[in-house]
Amino acid sequence: MAGVLLACRLILSAAFIVAAVAKLADREGTRTSFREFGVPAAAVPAAVIAVPLVELAVAATLLPSATATGAAWAAVALLAVFTVAIARVVASGQEAECHCFGSVSSRPVGPGTLARNGVLIAMAAAVGIGGAGASPTAWVADLSTTEAVLASVSLALALGLAFNTAFLFQLFRQNGRIWAELDALGSSGGQAGPPAVSIGEPAPPLAALDLAGRPVDLGDLLDRLPIPATRLMLMFASADCPACDPLLPEIGMRQRDEDAELQLALIALGSHDDVAAKCSEHGIESALVIEDVEAPRPYGINGFPGAVIVDLDGRVASGPAVGRVAVEQLLRTDSQAPALVHVGGAN
Repeated sequence: MAGVLLACRLILSAAFIVAAVAKLADREGTRTSFREFGVPAAAVPAAVIAVPLVELAVAATLLPSATATGAAWAAVALLAVFTVAIARVVASGQEAECHCFGSVSSRPVGPGTLARNGVLIAMAAAVGIGGAGASPTAWVADLSTTEAVLASVSLALALGLAFNTAFLFQLFRQNGRIWAELDALGSSGGQAGPPAVSIGEPAPPLAALDLAGRPVDLGDLLDRLPIPATRLMLMFASADCPACDPLLPEIGMRQRDEDAELQLALIALGSHDDVAAKCSEHGIESALVIEDVEAPRPYGINGFPGAVIVDLDGRVASGPAVGRVAVEQLLRTDSQAPALVHVGGAN
């Protein structure tokens, strides 16, 4: 049992060191990730430095037996905070990159992220309850010369294998995305990504409430468009979605431009009060409220933010855009060329 507890300490320490160094090496990515997880903008610059330093402190104090137990409980607390933040994002249907290990393993959060954190919490709790276990220095001192050499070689091979595995995983994943995009381009005649909603077909039904609590559907939205309008973008967001916030000022600006051919309708998940507060903060004149995270899915939108364009006849006029970058691309593309466009994929 003492050896198992020592192994837990070493694994946890290594995990925190990798996480801290990777975050410091990619501060811009870490900054973006913190914003997406709801860290207040004013606190982000300090958090980008403070969180990796705390991780390094936990990693360092896990190694000496005298401080290992306290460090283990600190690790439990830190991992619990991360896990609660991740669970909140997953439950809300938002899209956010974990960036837990920097660019080494940056991917959208999901059940796998929660499971990994659960394993690490269990290991830290085991050390906190069971004690430090074997002393790493005593264990090394008890090794013979041959055993020490073999242990050093094994450690070097393990580190090399871990590095190569991570590198190959990233390489294969990138190649997989490239091949998938090429395949999609080939099957769609050069357009980007096959849309989940067929362009030219009637848009799925939409049921929402305006800020006064009155029911509104897609037909109502189209009937209210100013005369110059030829298209309506349905912008799906969440009142509790940091990745959506950078898009909100532009929504307000475009809503005030009644001469624009492309009009925008904000459809937000959340309470009426929260959505109204967001509208007031960003100068948005009108918004609809939905209470079901599944509401955008018939449009091919499985996360926030997301957008799709419909024409005046209520027919789909673009592929679904999912994620902030894709929505911004859809806005730019439609502004530059009124022709139907395909935009797809999460970022």
